[in-house]
Amino acid sequence: MIDINLDDEVFGQITPIVDTKQQPQLSIIKVMGVGGGGGNAVKHMYNMGIKDVDFLICNTDKQALVNSPIPLKIQLGDGGLGAGADPEVARQAALDSAEQIKKALEGTKMLFITAGMGGGTGTGASPIVADIARDLGILTVAIVTYPFKFEQTGKFKIADEGISELHQNVDALIVIKNESLKSFYPDLKLSNAFAKVDDVLLIAAKSIAELITVHGVINVDFNDVKTVLKNSGTAIIGSGSAQGENRAQEAVEAATDSPLLDKNTIYGAENVLFFISYGNECEATIEELDIITEHLENKTCSMKKKLIWGHGIDDSLGQQIRVTVIATGLHDKTSDFSREEFTDASNDNIKQISVEQAVDISPMPEEKENPSTKGKMGDNGVIDNNNLREMTPEQIDEYLKLTPYERMKMKQHGSAFFEQETSNIRVGSNGMMENPPFLTNAVD
Repeated sequence: MIDINLDDEVFGQITPIVDTKQQPQLSIIKVMGVGGGGGNAVKHMYNMGIKDVDFLICNTDKQALVNSPIPLKIQLGDGGLGAGADPEVARQAALDSAEQIKKALEGTKMLFITAGMGGGTGTGASPIVADIARDLGILTVAIVTYPFKFEQTGKFKIADEGISELHQNVDALIVIKNESLKSFYPDLKLSNAFAKVDDVLLIAAKSIAELITVHGVINVDFNDVKTVLKNSGTAIIGSGSAQGENRAQEAVEAATDSPLLDKNTIYGAENVLFFISYGNECEATIEELDIITEHLENKTCSMKKKLIWGHGIDDSLGQQIRVTVIATGLHDKTSDFSREEFTDASNDNIKQISVEQAVDISPMPEEKENPSTKGKMGDNGVIDNNNLREMTPEQIDEYLKLTPYERMKMKQHGSAFFEQETSNIRVGSNGMMENPPFLTNAVD
């Protein structure tokens, strides 16, 4: 039985402050913030709102729990004075509070764990919480952050060790590198930088949870999400929205550019779940579904891929369309594309901040040409299997980053995709510009 305390204070090892009279049925989805960073992220999610999700926090610092508006709170260990930046202290505190954690997770089918890696409580306690959840048969997804470079050097080693242990105890793991936000917002003040980290954590948790809790004409249910995330390892999650004539293409491109993970792509993904949301004013069309599906198929380029999709109405979107994508089975594939996009959670309009640089494509060793397959393209400029076998993974990645329009233009002009040794192209809100004056043929 969970103790009830409506005075919003923390006593002993656990004080879940939940009014069960007002909430006779708790959600099957919970978001747990572990430590200071995780607690701040969950506070932001709590204030912004995620439909039909329960929030809870746990910490070795009693005062941090008292000051938080989150109603469900777990004090780890007996001391209440924090872990002193020592993950081992937090680890033992979490083990000592294992029974209280189990009680707080009763009835839960899916758990999001969010934490900052590199400190004491988040790093040390998160793997223990995850292990307890997995033992209870709960689908467990961790969304954690990696320290900025300006933080203490010792944090990186601690973070690496914590992430390695956490990876073994969760079904899916999303690691957000704080340093990557400097590319999006280089002039941000320190306090705002951490606020943007919380925004990204919100997007990640909200994108998955509301695939289940926001019901559409064709629903994506819990079992669909479980199929994609169960024992999946690393996951990519992206969400993008747009309006106008090309809204479907723009939204799905924003989603698959994935601001949530540093330079990752969905190339090679074996499972892709996507959800299309639209307003009552402008329902999605079959043609738009085709555009989104084709883009995802071209991006994954995997013979084993499984696409699971759903759609629903969100009155707040108006004329916009939103595409949310979850991809797993990535085998640690990464992209070196020179543009990154960040989708601001506070505004459904796409806000793009481009990182521009010259992309050096080194000449490939000469191979004996096959006249029957050289330059052969499928419909709409899509490479066929023969081309695919002849191209290196790096070449395939570069090709998949082209828009359908660019592929069609390439096909019409009969130009070979990898003829140029260096590509000097700026990609921004005004389209593509060749040889902009501020680019050089060097990569830092």
